[in-house]
Amino acid sequence: FLTVGDDNACDHESIQAAINSGLSNTIRIASNKNYFENLSSSDRSLHLIGGYSDCTMAGFNITDLSQGVLTGNGSDRVIEFLNSNAGNFEMTVRNLIVANGSDGIYFTSQNSANSTLTLNNVRAFNNDDSGINIVTVSGGQAETIINDSMIDFNTGGGVNCSGDNSNLKIT
Repeated sequence: FLTVGDDNACDHESIQAAINSGLSNTIRIASNKNYFENLSSSDRSLHLIGGYSDCTMAGFNITDLSQGVLTGNGSDRVIEFLNSNAGNFEMTVRNLIVANGSDGIYFTSQNSANSTLTLNNVRAFNNDDSGINIVTVSGGQAETIINDSMIDFNTGGGVNCSGDNSNLKIT
């Protein structure tokens, strides 16, 4: 795992830098800072896990269930998962607030990719299009599981599903 936050114990100061490093698919995000970023990841499994007061606690995997705040630039997707290669991909977003983008979370699976997105304790709000946008194209399959999350105050709607092979579970 990699840690992201605003203290000396952190591996990175930005979430996208941790993603780009490619050193781990698990990124533990401290809530001791607000993140003004738009994230993008392609053709890999990725787990964005908030709920840590700082990077020391993230290093020990001691959660306080706080939600890290990820604020987009107002015109692009805040988190974008693009899976276009055949393969099995798992994405997790946990204990994060995702706001101020075109879509809060955009999740697409195409070209026979089999992708699963799990959201736990996520709040997606104040996005211009959808809070969560799930798209399948050209034989891609997408399963989305939303647990204990709030999707509200998005101009275009809460959850949008398009394509033939989308499966959505809300608990």
